[in-house]
Amino acid sequence: MERLLLSACTVLVAFASGAQTNIAWSTPVDCNGDGDGAQRPRIALNVTGSPAVLWGRMEPNRNSVAVWNGAAFSTPIEVSGPGCEPSVAYWMGSSLAAAGNTVWVVMKAMPEEAAPIYVRRSDDGG
Repeated sequence: MERLLLSACTVLVAFASGAQTNIAWSTPVDCNGDGDGAQRPRIALNVTGSPAVLWGRMEPNRNSVAVWNGAAFSTPIEVSGPGCEPSVAYWMGSSLAAAGNTVWVVMKAMPEEAAPIYVRRSDDGG
């Protein structure tokens, strides 16, 4: 009985290990252009299952979002906007979330220790 149990466990472990190594990845697709920045990217899926990607740029600090249209990512849209200089660094930055067709971006403004937190939203999937 012990031998049968050990054999069954060995088969399960071997199967689980083999299943994890067969992940197929797609070809990488650019979300942003040269000079758009690439700090702390975040992703969320809108109601159609299309990814919205957020990233930051330092100097000048800003946040941009691009949305997959089925064939490529849209032209990036700056979401930080006038009057909001978001905190952006390689180790921290803004966040992105989606619920249905609403996509939210939350940003901490500069300077980090004194400025407010801003929220922007899109109701058309980003």
